[in-house]
Amino acid sequence: MNRIENFCALIQQRHDNAGTSCVGILVDERDGTYRIWPAEIALTQSCLQETILLEELVKRNRIPMLYRLVLGVQLAFAVIQLYQTEWLGEVWGKRDIFFLAQRRERQVKGGEYVSTVEPILSRPLVRQVPALVHKPLERMTTFQLANYNTTIYSLGVVLVELALEVKVEELNENGEISTAHMGQICKEVGAEYVTVVGYCLWGLSTGSPSLDDTAFKNKFYEKVIAPLESDLASAREAERWDEI
Repeated sequence: MNRIENFCALIQQRHDNAGTSCVGILVDERDGTYRIWPAEIALTQSCLQETILLEELVKRNRIPMLYRLVLGVQLAFAVIQLYQTEWLGEVWGKRDIFFLAQRRERQVKGGEYVSTVEPILSRPLVRQVPALVHKPLERMTTFQLANYNTTIYSLGVVLVELALEVKVEELNENGEISTAHMGQICKEVGAEYVTVVGYCLWGLSTGSPSLDDTAFKNKFYEKVIAPLESDLASAREAERWDEI
């Protein structure tokens, strides 16, 4: 019996050549033998999971309000959990948040069925896209910043986009978040949400502006995460929806 030096390469070779014979034999420590056969079904790109960026959903106004509140809470927790890691840089945004998608059959007018790709909104994923080069983050407000943290500021921008269902670059010519926009957010979501956005954009007045600082992290939870959770709980109760 010839010893196989690179079993993976042999499997790939048999797969490419559409071979049907036994690829080889694995022998364990107890002299048990296991014959390896090539897969009967060829692998195709259809096995790959489709994804949809948050940017695309915001652009298409495809996120119900309850899910927007859920996303706000999840992304706020992600800021704490992924702070200063390769998954979440200081400057991040809607193009770093994506959702796995699933195909569904939907009936349209006339009784016909069409295949659509629907995002799994309850399971957002955060990633730093390697090919995406972020521009230096510019202030989008004329207010004085307190203990400013770029990562938290990025969260504030995304919260604004979720509330208004519009990309922040399209708010006005300068892409600036104004008091008028904050008033609109208050009408859409509520005053507590506006206060949270304000803390994210203009800073928290406690200690060092770093989530590595325990006092600052506790303040972030108190002023940002807890109110977002409260808004979500109220929305669930109002809609009698506890599935998320």
